Amino acid sequence: PSLLPSLVQQLCPLRSDSSVAVLSPCATRLRAAYCVFCITGAPPASLRLRMGPTVSGGWNTESEKGYEELFEKLDTNKDGKVDVAELRAGLIAMGISLRTGAAQKIVTTGDKNKDGVLDFSEFARYLKEHEKKLWLTFKSLDKNDDGRLDICEIKQSLAELGMDISTEAAQKILQSIDSDGTMTVDWNEWREHFLFNPATDLEEIIRYWKHSS
Repeated sequence: PSLLPSLVQQLCPLRSDSSVAVLSPCATRLRAAYCVFCITGAPPASLRLRMGPTVSGGWNTESEKGYEELFEKLDTNKDGKVDVAELRAGLIAMGISLRTGAAQKIVTTGDKNKDGVLDFSEFARYLKEHEKKLWLTFKSLDKNDDGRLDICEIKQSLAELGMDISTEAAQKILQSIDSDGTMTVDWNEWREHFLFNPATDLEEIIRYWKHSS
C-alpha cells in the first residue's frame, strides 16, 4: 500500500492545469482500482483481463463464421476467390481505409499456393495468423495487464524504443484507434483498427503511426 503514491508518481505523474495539480487519466484509474482492491480484496471488473485470441491457436466458431461472411462480401464475382482488386474495393466499400499497397501485401502474404488470389482457407489462415501477431503486440503494450491501452502505456512503450513523444502526440495516436471515446483502447478496438493493416509488430506499427501523423 505504501508504494502506491510513488508508483503512480513514476508511471503517471501529476500534470498541472493553471495553479491546480491534477491526476492524469491513468493515475486516476490506478488510484480508483487500488481503493477497490483494498476494500474488496479483488480487482475491479474493469481491470480484469479481457481475453483475446488464444495464442496457441484455439479459435471459436464465431470467428470462423465471421471470416466466412466477410469472405462472401469480398468475393463479388462468386468464384470462391478474392483477388487484390476485390479485396481493396470491398474493404473501401465497408469504410475500411487502406494504405497504398496494403491489399497487395495482404494477398501476397496469404497466398500460399502462389496463384495470385486468396481462397477461403488462405483468407482465414491469414487473418488468424495476423490476429495472433496483433494480440502479442497488444499485450506487449498493455503494461499493467488491464486489457486496455492508455496514453501512459503508449508513451512508455515508445520511450523504451528510444522515442520520446509528447502527451498530445500519444493522445492523437490513442484517439485514432479509440472508437468508443473512452480514451483507452481495448483488444476489440485494436483488432478492428489493424486487422487489414499489414503492420503487425511494434516497429511496423510505429512506422504506420509516423506516416499517419
